[in-house]
Amino acid sequence: MQTLITNWQWRDFTYGCDVPARVLMEEYSHLDEPEVWDSFFEYRGRWYHLSDFMQANGQFSDLAGNWHGFHADSFFSGVLVELSDDGESYRVATVIA
Repeated sequence: MQTLITNWQWRDFTYGCDVPARVLMEEYSHLDEPEVWDSFFEYRGRWYHLSDFMQANGQFSDLAGNWHGFHADSFFSGVLVELSDDGESYRVATVIA
């Protein structure tokens, strides 16, 4: 059984210019295309970019929500992201196995 932890709130993505420079240099220096610089968000004290997530492909269909991406934090937990229809905002959750 998987446990889902979320507040179900939609939030807007953060632009790269608003992400701390240290984070960009240490973790995202490989992102050099302008079109990907608007897909950052901070969750539980850590910065993420949509490129960090693999496509969920219905893997979490037994959980409430329409989860589009998954990022593993450990063997037993990870972060799920759901994108709005217009792609401008997201919902995020922690999933624990």
